[in-house]
Amino acid sequence: MYQLTYSSISTNGLNLKDLNSIPEKAKTTNFEMNISGCLIHHNQHFVQILEGNKQDVLNVFRRIQMTSVTII
Repeated sequence: MYQLTYSSISTNGLNLKDLNSIPEKAKTTNFEMNISGCLIHHNQHFVQILEGNKQDVLNVFRRIQMTSVTII
């Protein structure tokens, strides 16, 4: 099992609807790729842990990097 932990900042001021859509979108992808983890959000900052097959985790992380967050 491979684990990746990162922190990020939303670059576009997420509203509640946007924030609530994140787990719904991730649920399908993560289930299909057998990825688990944890997402924490506070004041536009995120900390996330992704776990699973290394290549699958890295593929999901690349998708995340293309969204409206700044990886720090």
